[in-house]
Amino acid sequence: MAAAICFGASAVRADAAVDMNKIKVDGAKQTMTISGLTTTDSEFLVGFATKGQKSGKTVFKVASWDVYTPVSNTVTVDLSNLNSTKDNYVELKYQNGDIAIVKIPAAAKKCIATYDPISDTLEVKAGASKAAATAAAKFEYRTAVGSWSSAQDLASGKKADVGFELYQPQGATLYVRVPGTYTDGGDAIAKNDELKDVYEADNLTDKIAETYQSVSLPTKEAKLKIAKQAKSPKVAVNYAKGEVTIPAKTEYRVYGSAATSKFIQDGESVKYVSNGSKASKKVSDLLKDGSTTYEKGFIEVRTAANTTKKKAASKWAHIDMIAPAKIIDAELAAIAETPAKETAGFVNSINDKGTTVEDKAATTGNVVTKADGGTLKYGGHGIKYAQITNGKTDATKEVFVTAKYGTVDAKKECGQVILENKGEKTYQVVVKESKTATVSDSDKASTLKPNGTLTLKNLKTNQWVFIREAGVQKTKEWVGEYKVMGVVDIPLTKVYEKPADE
Repeated sequence: MAAAICFGASAVRADAAVDMNKIKVDGAKQTMTISGLTTTDSEFLVGFATKGQKSGKTVFKVASWDVYTPVSNTVTVDLSNLNSTKDNYVELKYQNGDIAIVKIPAAAKKCIATYDPISDTLEVKAGASKAAATAAAKFEYRTAVGSWSSAQDLASGKKADVGFELYQPQGATLYVRVPGTYTDGGDAIAKNDELKDVYEADNLTDKIAETYQSVSLPTKEAKLKIAKQAKSPKVAVNYAKGEVTIPAKTEYRVYGSAATSKFIQDGESVKYVSNGSKASKKVSDLLKDGSTTYEKGFIEVRTAANTTKKKAASKWAHIDMIAPAKIIDAELAAIAETPAKETAGFVNSINDKGTTVEDKAATTGNVVTKADGGTLKYGGHGIKYAQITNGKTDATKEVFVTAKYGTVDAKKECGQVILENKGEKTYQVVVKESKTATVSDSDKASTLKPNGTLTLKNLKTNQWVFIREAGVQKTKEWVGEYKVMGVVDIPLTKVYEKPADE
């Protein structure tokens, strides 16, 4: 039999010929291509035949013919509208009038796709029925409005890390199928020895001499629902205490602003820490990685995946963090060597021999006893650091917090220290008995508001004043770290009456 054929009924041009070896069916793209045509081939007719029985014989009948015009000596026939779950037949006619039939075998009637969102694993089975479905070798997928992906391999019907995590944040409906062929460009049709003793419905005398078989088309699509991730958990943040409270049954990871750009929990970007019960954690601890404490970073918290229900973890809650800022020495203006105005010219100590009194300098060695009488002024060298500045020493210097003495109770030997805030930040102030005392959130702190004043009452000499930037919940400002502002030295006055002459 000659290898050249023409498409259509007897009315088709007799010079429209093609080599059967150049007919290919692409099951993935669902097309049939006829290439290698001559420039004289102006049109082709393709018939989709129905298989039936007539007078005890197997017959094929074409109800209507489709006309194609070659493009670059090639005709492309769309097969996507065919029902792939049953056998389909394309009828061809040779120039001498003989018939050729190309069978497109049925694909699996059932395609079953399941997805595990925790491991991002897809499983695909295909078969004549759900019960008979077996592991597929390859799959394709698309979104509701997208085009089909290329065929991807399956191992025992499964593919881990399939990449469907991409669709979890918003949820999606995907369509999955088993492709009909895996060869790029399609497979050439092959001789089919199964179709024998077949005829055209209008010619029961002459057998159809040539029968061929192609690859199958893709299976029916399986609809795969990717569930939308649950909302992120609510994470309590206490800016005033510098704490993040992580809910129970969650997991979290912390990122530090290091040059390595990594999540610092366990030192790897993919690691996170499971949190079985509710826990409050200090920002200063979260941003610590060994001996390194990062100035800033963030924490991400999510509800853990439910392996029993195969429910993915929730979305991440994202909280930016700043390590507690410490007021540095450069921002503290030291004025300890400058006594307060009320004590100009006097020393800040007294001994059992007495002390300096007005108009007698301490450097002269003139020590006055109580018997001398007069007014005694002592103390008042002030808070060691009496100002908080921007750390500049030139014309750009700004003073934010200043300190001065208020009312003094000479009898109780105590007095007031008045702090004035000229800046926009809020501060917290704590008074302790020791310079090395630990200051914690349990200590009662006084608040120095922006552009406000704070009067510390009943302070005694040698008490210590600690100050920090306050955390502000409303504006999400993280609390700072306490720093010694200075030691108290209350300016006191005593009057010694000179004893009467004996």
